[in-house]
Amino acid sequence: GIEKAPLLTLLKKDFKGLVVVLLIAVVNRPGFLGD
Repeated sequence: GIEKAPLLTLLKKDFKGLVVVLLIAVVNRPGFLGD
């Protein structure tokens, strides 16, 4: 199995994807664009 998942390595590898997901989540948040 995976022992102490290398979170930093994972974040570095998928950093762009993570940023995109966060941006989408924030933009789609109710009230962000004035509903």
